[in-house]
Amino acid sequence: MYILGQHGTLHWGDLRIWAERGLIHIEDSRDSSYKSESVAAFLVKVKALNDMKMKFDGTESSAERKAIIEDRSRIQKLVEGAIDVARRAREQGMPDDSTAGSSIRASRTVSVAVPRVVDDNDKLFC
Repeated sequence: MYILGQHGTLHWGDLRIWAERGLIHIEDSRDSSYKSESVAAFLVKVKALNDMKMKFDGTESSAERKAIIEDRSRIQKLVEGAIDVARRAREQGMPDDSTAGSSIRASRTVSVAVPRVVDDNDKLFC
């Protein structure tokens, strides 16, 4: 199942894939393993997955053709989601780039504490 979540997270089976600080992060919920890799290394794997899509040779039955079409559709959705995650990581900049942190800082919310004058007549606690 392919889902690109609200925060740009790609869910594929037990894997959760997202972009952060210019890297691709992958977490496997089966054994709680985690790894991060560069965009280039991730795209090599995505290309290999795309190349694995089954092709028609003309000897398959209609049921086999249907299964191949469904399999190709699932893989294509995964590839498209992975490319979106890689694009997001590239937009964030490489981690060794000095400007990469600016996108993270710009996306953070800013909280400002505004003091108020408290009179003796104000009831703070009831």
